[in-house]
Amino acid sequence: MTAYHKSYLIALLVVAVSSLRVLAAEDQADIPLRMANGTVIAGTVQEATPGGLVIQGEKGQYTAPWKYLSAGTRYRYELPMLAEQEAARALALKKAQAAAAKKEAAEKAAAAKAAATNATGTNAVGVVSNMPPAKK
Repeated sequence: MTAYHKSYLIALLVVAVSSLRVLAAEDQADIPLRMANGTVIAGTVQEATPGGLVIQGEKGQYTAPWKYLSAGTRYRYELPMLAEQEAARALALKKAQAAAAKKEAAEKAAAAKAAATNATGTNAVGVVSNMPPAKK
């Protein structure tokens, strides 16, 4: 093996080990929050909102907009938040469709009942009939 190949394999090994270290981090708190320019953000994540990442720092709570955060930070926090929003939207849509179907079924049942009452007409109070009175 040439010296070039050895240095290439060593560099590849270093990259593989460092990437495994990042992947092995079980808790997201182990991975530092970073801005898009690579600066580490001091503080802990409180929540992910559509406006950005809410961070509790030493001086208080603040929101870091998504566009200023690094791609890795956005990937870890924004994607799960968006997936959760989509699931909630789909659930709300299903509930609304079920409520609309239930309302439509109730309206159809009321219309059918009204049509049945109008068809019999003779027993209903206040219904005028065109039939002459019965002869005795």
